Amino acid sequence: MGENFNTTILNSKNGAIRFMSPEKYQILRILNEGAQGIVVEAWDQLNARKLAIKKLKNIFENPGGPKLWYREFVLGAAVQHDNPQAYLFLK
Repeated sequence: MGENFNTTILNSKNGAIRFMSPEKYQILRILNEGAQGIVVEAWDQLNARKLAIKKLKNIFENPGGPKLWYREFVLGAAVQHDNPQAYLFLK
């Protein structure tokens, strides 16, 4: 059994973006976007909490890219703060 996905269309400064995420997440809004990708605010319907989902683009273009993003993921997951800080990396 595979996980089901939802597609959300978001209006960004560069036009409409199609954002796919597991159906347990309700995408709320764009938090930030740039050359490396996009960060959205989402609601985790199963755990009743807000989180940030970071969708990277072209991480394998740079040989050090995957290692850099893995470090960011580990450090971000270790931070305890009131603001949402959970990251998921989606294709």
